[in-house]
This record gives sequence, C-alpha cells and structure tokens, in this order.
Amino acid sequence: MFYTLHFNQAILDWEATHRRDSTHIPFDDVALLCALDCLLPSEEALLACNTIFLPMFHKRHWSIYAINLTLLRIDILDPNPYGPDLPHTVWQDFHKDTVQNDCGKYAFCKLAAIRLATAIQKLRPKALLRNFANFPFHYQTNCPTMAPGSNDSGFYAMIFLRSYDASDGTVTLHLDPTQSAHLRSELLHHLLFHKSNEVKNLHPEVAKMNCRNLGL
Repeated sequence: MFYTLHFNQAILDWEATHRRDSTHIPFDDVALLCALDCLLPSEEALLACNTIFLPMFHKRHWSIYAINLTLLRIDILDPNPYGPDLPHTVWQDFHKDTVQNDCGKYAFCKLAAIRLATAIQKLRPKALLRNFANFPFHYQTNCPTMAPGSNDSGFYAMIFLRSYDASDGTVTLHLDPTQSAHLRSELLHHLLFHKSNEVKNLHPEVAKMNCRNLGL
C-alpha cells in the first residue's frame, strides 16, 4: 500500500508549504483525515498489509519510507550518495532535520510517521494496526545511489517501490548511475504506455515510440 505525492506534500509535509506572503499555514488534521479516508483500503485489507510505502518529496528530493509492519521498523530508501561523494553530508541532515510546529519540535521523519499513524488509527480503528509512529527509523545502506548532483531521485524511488523485499528490508538491485538516461527512458516508456495510463489518446509522435508496437 502506498500514498501519493499530493498526500505527502500537501498534508504530511505541511510545514514546507507557505502562503504567498511567505507565512506558514497551520497544520489541519481534518484535511489529513479527509485526504486519507479515500486512499485507505478496508480494515480487513489493511490488517493483511505487511508494508506501507510512503513516497516522500522533501526539499525537492524523493525518497521512500517503507513502513515494515513485520520487522517493526521504518526503512528509509534514499538514492542520495551521502558521505564522500557529497562532502559533509549524512542522511540525518535530510530525514531528521528539525520541524517546528504548534506542539513543539520534531525530526521531520518522526513527525510524518506520527501524523500518518494517528490518522490511520482514527479512520480504521478495527484494523488493530500497530502504532508504527514508535518504530525506529532504519537507513538502508544497500540502496543504489544516483550520481552526485543529479535529479534522478524520483526515478530511483520508483525502482525502490518495485524492488523492496519486505522479508528483510533490503533493495536487491544494482543500478549504474552513469546509465541514468536509459533508466529515465525505460520508466517513462512504462508509464506512458501502461494500460492504467488514463491518457488514452497520445500524440501520434509519442504513440509511435511504443516499443511494443515495434516488436521490441
């Protein structure tokens, strides 16, 4: 089960939004409940979930929070090459930066987990879902990383969703950061020509790029 960009950016990462006069918009838990209610499955289906995937778009960068209900932890799947390739950076700078709200100061990742867990418990109380707001965050060091300074985090995040192994919390995949152009093309082709794409009447110049029609 996973949530959408709009849900994350507009609700969970509320403090990152501003009015046009640069003032902050107060967090609205009612808006969170309304947005989440139409996304959640039934209580029976929710109880059967072993992982909740939460794509995070924070500070113009994509990562995945894999809430692992079997291992009782939240795996952070982040394609940023923290460390020597990005001097003087560690993953905590991004995921545990302090957010100030009316209730005090929280690490960004912790605040998102608290808000999501609280809302799910209110909307689906009979699911008896574990309170994952108390789960420890685990930064996955085995994730493929993108080239320093590239803008490929969104494409890597898509791959993480497909390649995450909930049994041990790993991403069993190797990606060559020098082949990012190929990765982008492959994923964009998949999205454009997937049967679930709601845009059915593609421009002829786009439609002819469908490799399936070429027998490839």
